[in-house]
Formats: sequence, structure tokens, C-alpha cells
Amino acid sequence: MGDGLKIERETHGDVMVMHLEGNITEDSQIEDIKQDVKPYIVVDLEKVERQLFHIDNDLHSLEKATVRSCVHVFKNIIAPVNEFRTEFSALNCLWKLAKPDKKPQNDEVSVGFLMEFINLFRGVNGNSNIYLENSEVKKGMPEFFVLSGREAAQKHAQILNEFGMTMKKYFKKYPSGLDEEVKLWRKENQKRILSYFNASPADWRNYKWHLKNVLCDPEPLFNLIEWSTELKN
Repeated sequence: MGDGLKIERETHGDVMVMHLEGNITEDSQIEDIKQDVKPYIVVDLEKVERQLFHIDNDLHSLEKATVRSCVHVFKNIIAPVNEFRTEFSALNCLWKLAKPDKKPQNDEVSVGFLMEFINLFRGVNGNSNIYLENSEVKKGMPEFFVLSGREAAQKHAQILNEFGMTMKKYFKKYPSGLDEEVKLWRKENQKRILSYFNASPADWRNYKWHLKNVLCDPEPLFNLIEWSTELKN
């Protein structure tokens, strides 16, 4: 790297730390730094993916899938072609946040931006905390494989019951379309939409009316849905 700037890379366990020696005197130097740092980031992301296949990796199988997805998302975010298309560099923004003398503009960073990256980094590190299960459902040979007869059947049934309880817990996070409360939501939404378009219940049942009133601009959505100021902008 030119102008006396130098990057040193250290590894502490599973954590990689980069030290920058020298002073940044121009914004253009940030672009040079980004280009030097990106290969290190990609290499470490690939290392994270390889670790998923280690025999002693006991992450939940769904957590592993989350890691792979987060790595893929992070690679896309820092890809030069995507920065070019969006005319925005998340890596540049994160760099400024890490440097006291290089704060990003207020309109560059929102709470949502920060939370997205906090959870993305957690996901990359296998710490999404979405799938907190006991040791029975983690990777490894189930205990009933080494048992026999009634004892093996009982152990197998116990594990299946735990899987069922886990699935039931996750299903409860999402409302069903048959829930009474959701049915009321749909009716209220229908009334609001028909009132906005000055339409009747008969129109609602007519597919031609729906095709005629396909939303082609955001204005109706702003009127039909409650939006925060941040989302509107």
C-alpha cells in the first residue's frame, strides 16, 4: 500500500484482527485500503465455510445453513460490482465507524443498518442464537444407534418428541392463515382497500378488477399502510 500505509494481520483463536499503520490523509486512500482488505475478508469467510465441515464441528445443522447464507450475503455486499450498481459501499461505512476521525454522514447510517450488520456478523460466526437446542439434536451419532430393543425404541421416541416440540415452538412464531385473529386482519385490510379504491365486495371477487388496479407506484401503499418516516424515505 502506498503513502506509508501498511496493514498487519493477526489471528487470535478464531478472531482475525487487522492493524493499520500510518495516517489517512485523503478519502481516496480509503478506496485503496478497501481493495487491500477485501482479499483478507474473503479468505477468512472461506475459512469459516471450511470449518463447517470439520468432524468436531457440533453446530446445529440449521445454524450451519445460517452461517453459509450469511457468508454468501456478506460476500455479495462487499462485491465491487454490487457497490458500483448501488453507488454505496457498506464496507466504507463500516470502516468510517471503526475510525474515530472518519465518522460517516448521519444519512449514511441508520439503526437498521447497524442491527443488520450486527446480526450478519453473528450469523457468520455461528452465533445467531436462533437454534438453541440441547446436545441430543446436535451433530453426532444419536444414542439409540448404539442401543438395541425396547431401550433403543424409547430413546428414539424421546428424540423425536424433542424434535416435535422444537418444531412446534418455531411454528408458534408465525401466525397461521386460519387463526381467528388473522382472519380479522384480512377482513379489515379488505375493507380498507375497497374503501380506498371506492370498490364493492363484488369487485373484490372479480379478477379483472384486481388486474385493473395493480399497484404501479408507491403512493397507494403510503396511504394504505402505516409507515415509519425512516421506511418512507
